[in-house]
Amino acid sequence: MRSSSSAGGKRPHAQKHVLAVPNVGDEEFDDVISDNAQYGRIQFWDLKYAEEHEAFEWYYGYGSFRETIRDNIPLEGNVMIAGCGSSNMIGDMADDGYERLVAADLSRVVMTQLKYRYQDYPQISFFQGTLTDTDLPEGSFDAIVDKGLFDALLCTQTGALTVAQYVYEAERLLNDTGVFIIISYGNPEQRLPFLEQHDIDVPRYTPWMVEVQALLKPKEFPEEELDSADPNSYYFVYIITKRIEMVMKKNVKLGRLNKKQMKALQPTRRRAPNLKPT
Repeated sequence: MRSSSSAGGKRPHAQKHVLAVPNVGDEEFDDVISDNAQYGRIQFWDLKYAEEHEAFEWYYGYGSFRETIRDNIPLEGNVMIAGCGSSNMIGDMADDGYERLVAADLSRVVMTQLKYRYQDYPQISFFQGTLTDTDLPEGSFDAIVDKGLFDALLCTQTGALTVAQYVYEAERLLNDTGVFIIISYGNPEQRLPFLEQHDIDVPRYTPWMVEVQALLKPKEFPEEELDSADPNSYYFVYIITKRIEMVMKKNVKLGRLNKKQMKALQPTRRRAPNLKPT
């Protein structure tokens, strides 16, 4: 795991936010559902964005993660920003040279706001709907960037199941060499079990490899001291890259390959040269 300090410009204090996974049973007898438990409900987000018109950044803005994103996603790639919310991230990426961007979110309200905000950005298009089961074509994207969506889904009442569905759909939407970048407050011990399943005989095999970067959080104020030994002092960036050979392995298991593809996987046999006795 590589550790680095975050880069980027100034950050408003309002951008810092940590999602907390509710403990099972905490609200078993409550009539009111907490915000955390409602993170998967479209009504919650529509109301939130209708009341809050200003842009809001989960886990800081694009500048803090620019180096990682630029190192792993080419400017010409077709990139989805999953669970974009009201963040300025997609506009910042467009200003940074990205040519094909899709803002994706569950909320109709925030989609309307973003369409107005980015009406002069031809490189940005929009998708409104759940990202656990879309009707988008398989292999549509070169990259998916998630800044907070994974964590928000994990906070819902069906967190583990919802996250599993989301990861499965993200893998389906990526092309055979696609990159999935997840920015999370969760450390690898908490997140990798949802992202890695390399046993081909077990459901939801993941045909990718995961690299983890730990980025030290920016200081809230100049005198703040962050403990580099404390995982809570970091955000974690999961760089998930599909591998063609692993994709082919999965396709073989699912019986998806045609005859030409199957032949390409077979080892080449060469005849031994005829040897004459001396």
